[in-house]
Amino acid sequence: MKIFKDIKNESWELTINVAAIKKVRDLLNADLLDVQTTLPRLLADPIFLVDVLYCLCKPQADAKNISDEQFGEGMAGDCLGAAKNTLIEELKSFFPTPEERQAVDRLIKKGNEMIGLLREKSLLKLELTDMDAKADEILKLFGEISMNSLESSGLIQAASPSVN
Repeated sequence: MKIFKDIKNESWELTINVAAIKKVRDLLNADLLDVQTTLPRLLADPIFLVDVLYCLCKPQADAKNISDEQFGEGMAGDCLGAAKNTLIEELKSFFPTPEERQAVDRLIKKGNEMIGLLREKSLLKLELTDMDAKADEILKLFGEISMNSLESSGLIQAASPSVN
């Protein structure tokens, strides 16, 4: 069992055992034991992460009269990162052999490396983007949309010879 705290300083106990894995499987249709699919999603998708955390902490949340929405409101920033690390460590400790735990640990490290690489590439692409050109493209697009909307509404009619 491990403990994490939310931004409201509320403590949550986290235990991963067979019952917890079945609960996540039943409620979220996600298999925590399928580490090649679920682990990257836990590392990269904070919404999924909080859903899994809530599912695992639901009896405590019910006892504290905290809804899933209220639970989610307490999960952000450093608290969310700490909760993620707690979940990952607890998941890793679930596996019965040192070899399995080591394999999960390698997957975690590779997943974190991949996420870091994706962030770096995204930042580099953003830095290399010509913002003035992008702004001009967007303005042109909005101009075309506005003109098309006005024409289709009949407010602007195509130029045609007047009948006199």
